[in-house]
Amino acid sequence: MPNLTIPELLAIHQQLQEEENLIFQFTAYARNAGDPQLRTLFEQIAARHRSHWSTLCGLLGMGSETK
Repeated sequence: MPNLTIPELLAIHQQLQEEENLIFQFTAYARNAGDPQLRTLFEQIAARHRSHWSTLCGLLGMGSETK
């Protein structure tokens, strides 16, 4: 793991939480979307946030298999 400062770690932690919230939000939108095109769009957006989450976990040396 790179040598990160406390403020950097806190910022990454905060962003991880935000990415988790966005994954949850867009997954719920996709699940509830009646329009197939909207469902696909919401699934794509959720996947993009999962990728962000995984990248942030990589910065911390964490596994990313839980999202």
